[in-house]
Order: sequence, then C-alpha cells, then structure tokens
Amino acid sequence: MKSRVRLGIVLILASCVGQVDLSAQPESTMIAHRMRFAVPDAPAFELIKGEPGAIMRPSSTREFAITIADVLRSGGILPSAFAAEFSPYLVARGSRLTLSEFRQSALSRALYRIRVSVASQRNELTSGQTRVAVGMRWTLMDQADLRLDQRYLSSLFGYADSVASLAMHIRDEIRGPRPFFRSAEDSLGAEARIQAEIRNLDSSIVATRNRAKDENWRKPIVEVGIAWGGSSGDSVGVRGIVASDLGAWFVAAGGLGPTAQWVAGAQLRLARDGRGRLRQFEGPVGVRVYLGENVYKIFTHAEAEWLRSASDRYLLEAGGETHLTGGIWVDAGAGVEWLGGKPRLFSRFNLRFGTI
Repeated sequence: MKSRVRLGIVLILASCVGQVDLSAQPESTMIAHRMRFAVPDAPAFELIKGEPGAIMRPSSTREFAITIADVLRSGGILPSAFAAEFSPYLVARGSRLTLSEFRQSALSRALYRIRVSVASQRNELTSGQTRVAVGMRWTLMDQADLRLDQRYLSSLFGYADSVASLAMHIRDEIRGPRPFFRSAEDSLGAEARIQAEIRNLDSSIVATRNRAKDENWRKPIVEVGIAWGGSSGDSVGVRGIVASDLGAWFVAAGGLGPTAQWVAGAQLRLARDGRGRLRQFEGPVGVRVYLGENVYKIFTHAEAEWLRSASDRYLLEAGGETHLTGGIWVDAGAGVEWLGGKPRLFSRFNLRFGTI
C-alpha cells in the first residue's frame, strides 16, 4: 500500500512537470539559474583593504556577496576588513525576472549587472580609527553567464521530453492492466525502476549544469568599477568621515586553453597629498593567471604600481581559491612585495560568502 502511495506522489509531481510550459516555471527565472562561480572582490573593498594586490577578481553577478579579509592576521577576534556587495535590480526583481526577459531586454541586462558595495576596515595600530568606502561595479560583458549560453539552455530545457516520458511511464505502472491485482513484489519492483529512472534523469541534469560551469568560468568578462573612501577618527564614525580616496578600475578576463584563465586590470587612485588635497595619483596594473577547474584553482599574480609619493612598487604572488560548500569560497595567497627596492614577504587569507 505504501509503495502505491509513493508512486502516486511521484506521478502527481511528474505529471505537473510534464504538462506545464517550462517557460513559466520557477526554473526559468534568474534566481533559479544562479551560477556557483567565484565570489569576486568589491570595488569598495579594493579601495580600503590593507593587503597587497589591487586588481579586482571579476565574476558573474550575484544577489549578495560578503568578503571577510585578513582573517588570520586580525588577532583571532574580528577581521580587519569587511565588505558586502549586492545587485539592487536582482534583489528587487530576481524572483520575477524571467530568462526570456533577461535575454531580450538590453536594459534589464544593464540594470542587472550593476552592483553596489560597502566596506569598512579598522586600523590595527590605532583601533579607534576606521576607514569606510562605497563603490559600484558594472559588467560590460559577461560571456560566462549561463543564462546567455544558448547551448546550455537548450540542453537543460531539452530534458522536458524526458520528464514527460517519465510521467507517462509512472502512469502506465499505476494505471496499467489490472493494477490492483498485482502482487506486493510487482509494486515494489515498479517503484524501484521508477526511482532509478528519476535518479538517472536528475544525475544527467546535474552533470549538464556542472559541465557548463566548468566550460564557462574561463569565458571573457569585462568590468569597470568606481569607489569613494573616507576615514573617521573613531570606530563608529560619529566624529564625521573625511574623504581620503577615490578609485576607478578596469578589468578583463578570458580563457587560456581548456583549464586556464587570464585576468588583467588597472586601477587609477586619487589620494590626498601632504597638504590634504585630493591630488595624488597612483596607478597599479596587474596580470593574473588561474589554472584548474571552476571549484578549485591555483593562480600566479604579478603587479606593478607607480607611486607619486614614494618609490615604485612591484609584487609577485601565488595562491589559490576553492569552493567549500554552498556559496562559501576561500582564497589564500603568499608572495613578495618590493617597495623602494626592499623586499617584504606577505600572506593573506579571505573568506567569501555569496548567494548560491
């Protein structure tokens, strides 16, 4: 009896999937097609962070992302830097924005790809001072977005026929010749066969999605960003915030063969000079190469920066990033930085949380 009840439940669910137009289902909304790619740096975070490296890590848009920086160097109590980034349009309309609307409307894509970020950093030497920043990022091009990958979408929605076929199979098993005269063994055998078909179909869909992610994380992406930063004389900003930095970024990425990605970027930063005026220009440029797969990869990074108030700075770094679970990512790196011809070793460890 229990086996017949379970078969009936499966029949109802499969029938609903098989009889309704997929374009109207939740699976066709932007929220349902989130990409589990790396959680990128936010412009506000890049402006105030104390760790070396000034080139943003680009990635496809998420509703919300958080970065906790300098975890191992913060005394084990609170991180020295924290940043949050979100897509206002995706937060407001993500559950209702359909794939067809996104693909057909240039305005929807433009609004969807705008992200706003905020960040704060406390001074480890003078804990009473806090730096804050706000920023905005806009993705000019993102070929890694699965929601624009016609081959992936065709494969995914092509499973509709398989779902419908499975629904017919379930109907036949329950409504077939003399179903109430079947033995318990026959009922259990039918349920086992149907459950096996469901598992196989589910595994095929997951494999298709994962294969697309592995192929797409290396595809071209171009982003620009801008951020404004300031500092406060206390930890909560009640003494007022004084503008101290203004930064702009340009970053691009693309594939290098089947398992590698290059990232190149530049930053133009305007900081206060010795007289307190925002007239001091600085400009780092950098190149990074990732090697691996979507969920784990290693990288090498080289960077040079022209500093108006000091000697030029150079940096070499190696590290990696990996997906732990859900929307949690970790990245770490170590290297050497030359400032005024003097080398300095450094390391970093960041936790990143993003919507799945």
